[in-house]
Amino acid sequence: MSFQAFWLVLLSVFFWGIAPIVEKIGFSRANPDPFIALTVRSLAVLLGLAIIIVSQGKTQSLMEINPKTIIFFP
Repeated sequence: MSFQAFWLVLLSVFFWGIAPIVEKIGFSRANPDPFIALTVRSLAVLLGLAIIIVSQGKTQSLMEINPKTIIFFP
């Protein structure tokens, strides 16, 4: 495994583990409705992924996906 791949794995593990902690802190301070909290989190993920797709110049690849096959992705 290359050095860069190792650090990317460690970074992924860190963010995967810190997300529930941040979520619990948010619930304890704001006490939101769980559906609203899920919506906010999903919108944040959508925004982050959109930024990554645009910054890497992969918008054309996104537009070339057959709409009938999108149901197989989740």
